[in-house]
Amino acid sequence: MRPTSSDLSDTQHASSAKQSPSFWTSGPVSVIAAYSLFSLSAPLTKFLMMRGDGLNQTGGNAISFCNLLFLGNLSAALLVLSLSRPTQLRAGLVQLSGRGWGSLIATSLLAIATPMCFFYAIKQTSVANVIFISRAGPIFYAVGGTWMMGKQMHRNQITGYAFIAIAIMVALTIGNGLNFRIGDGLALLAALGAAFVSLTGKAALDDMGLKPFVFSRNLIAAVAFGVLALIS
Repeated sequence: MRPTSSDLSDTQHASSAKQSPSFWTSGPVSVIAAYSLFSLSAPLTKFLMMRGDGLNQTGGNAISFCNLLFLGNLSAALLVLSLSRPTQLRAGLVQLSGRGWGSLIATSLLAIATPMCFFYAIKQTSVANVIFISRAGPIFYAVGGTWMMGKQMHRNQITGYAFIAIAIMVALTIGNGLNFRIGDGLALLAALGAAFVSLTGKAALDDMGLKPFVFSRNLIAAVAFGVLALIS
């Protein structure tokens, strides 16, 4: 018995309904959620650092940057592992090219250095300054993309990035006067590192896919910070 036109229509509607993303997984909601979590990272880290002084009975701060970054990267790696098949992660490593391995190693090193700068920046300057300076990340990403990948920026993009830079400088001037502290410089290095983490990881990401790449990068960083925590 041949399917009728109404049957085909019902099948197409069911297929499109299955493929269409829900409100909570749509692009705009995901972007808002990601930026909200990113914006909360600085004040939450500062809060944990302030609370850490009273948690260590032997003296000192129990929440060191090694402990915090070890747990953060390990949690991220375990989350990706829980959402993936082990064979998928292993296949991503097997098919990695030489250029991809170089990209993964460079990205992992930057992923280790960047949060260290971020952590010490929070200790040396205010949370507000760290948040303001971190907004320079898209500017570094655009400049790096133009330099490393040959991408061209349009005039309206250059204008938008110029307004972002001016807004950052005005906010810092109001808060600091003309004083640019060590913490502000570390925050700027963290923003630069975060931009280049995305740029240097492109080759590995193209070879491995998103889940194997994120898992490998965070696992390498977790091992590095775990070793630093043990020897420090």
